[in-house]
Amino acid sequence: MAGTASPIQSQADAPAPLDVRLAIRPPNEATCPLMTETVESVRRSSAGNESGTECRLVIGSGRSTSFQTAKIGDQCLCPVFDTHDCVWEMTGVDDGTLQFAITVPDRSGLASLVNSLDDTGATVRLERITPASADRHAEDMLTAKQREAFLVALNAGYYERPRGTTQEEIADELDISQGAVSKRLTAARRQIAEKYARRLVD
Repeated sequence: MAGTASPIQSQADAPAPLDVRLAIRPPNEATCPLMTETVESVRRSSAGNESGTECRLVIGSGRSTSFQTAKIGDQCLCPVFDTHDCVWEMTGVDDGTLQFAITVPDRSGLASLVNSLDDTGATVRLERITPASADRHAEDMLTAKQREAFLVALNAGYYERPRGTTQEEIADELDISQGAVSKRLTAARRQIAEKYARRLVD
């Protein structure tokens, strides 16, 4: 007579969850305030009221921080995540593209999520997929664009004294604006510094 699988056996046979990084450009009709801001960091929550559901944002732009509230519309991306089996956070904005860190239970869950995001008219790019970690800080939090800019700058001697290159030269190599280079390098330095600081106090 066949026995019933133990809880340990069931967990071992279950698909492993996945940590995913998505870069998403919302559809042109989207009215997200992040699309018109220079953003280096962002925190977000939502709340319902008599007029519908609102998105609340704390946006860091260089040395300033703003608190904004916006009505969630049909083209907004965040509600899509809330209707799927995932844990997610918005990690930043890069040239109008929203960056998300997501944990999904398996690849089929990821496929369903991406299909729903596609249905909004958004352009979705998968930047990275790795086995899930319970410690979010253990994950490299640099986006693909931030990592690319940082490595180009590092290899070209940008962080040496005297500097071996300039932001303008890095921009030419990456075929982007100098402002985009500055934003990516600033974000990369902050993430690396914060990760190093956490190791010092752990």
